[in-house]
Amino acid sequence: MKIYYHSNTIRLSGKVWEIREKLKEWSKLSITLQELLNQKGH
Repeated sequence: MKIYYHSNTIRLSGKVWEIREKLKEWSKLSITLQELLNQKGH
């Protein structure tokens, strides 16, 4: 039971890590998009 719970926790933390990486990529993309829009506006 304990081992199963442990592996489940590892899986969950792995998912969280993946989501964090995706959010980082998305924030970078949104920043570049905003910069592009600002350049077009000027």
